[in-house]
Amino acid sequence: MQIKLPALSVDNCLAFTACGEIKSDVSSVSEALKVDREFVVHYQQGRDDIFLRLQTGQGEKDHIHIDCALPAFFPEGKIPKATNSVEELQDLFSIFEGLEVSVGIMAEFAVLYEKLPDDGLVRSLSKEVSVDNITIQLRGADYKLTGTPLDKIEWRLMGDDTNVRVNITASIKERFNVDYLENLFSWLQNQFNKVVLGAKSDGE
Repeated sequence: MQIKLPALSVDNCLAFTACGEIKSDVSSVSEALKVDREFVVHYQQGRDDIFLRLQTGQGEKDHIHIDCALPAFFPEGKIPKATNSVEELQDLFSIFEGLEVSVGIMAEFAVLYEKLPDDGLVRSLSKEVSVDNITIQLRGADYKLTGTPLDKIEWRLMGDDTNVRVNITASIKERFNVDYLENLFSWLQNQFNKVVLGAKSDGE
């Protein structure tokens, strides 16, 4: 099994996390999840360099944690070095093939302020308001959601207010197969497009 690795992009998504829990009675699976390991892998999608970190063990039973990030996500001088190959990563992934994962997912998106809809989640709330010659502007917000797999949406204006960072988190279940990471990432991408950018769903 060769799992498809997420295609992050500097003008869209800077980082993606899938923190999963796998319950299995298969000894090879439970033993693999007990091992304290950390893989750092470098791969490319198009012109973008992407780093993937995988962790198991770390004192947490049934835990498999995966982070993907672009170099732009890391502080200057803090870009990680690869410790393992993509082939080694894929060999480990094959142990979990077909298993159901309860997974918390998160992605950090970057978007130009001017590309956001005027009546959307960010621009409608971040407009300056003047009261008694005092100017007030909301520069960020943190929303908790219920009744949906989405858990939280957080946004903040960056620097000179021309850029916005948006973090979206959710809790869902997904089958560990070749499309595991791609399905999780695409699901968050669709939520970002709909909730933040105001994109219409099919049929709307």
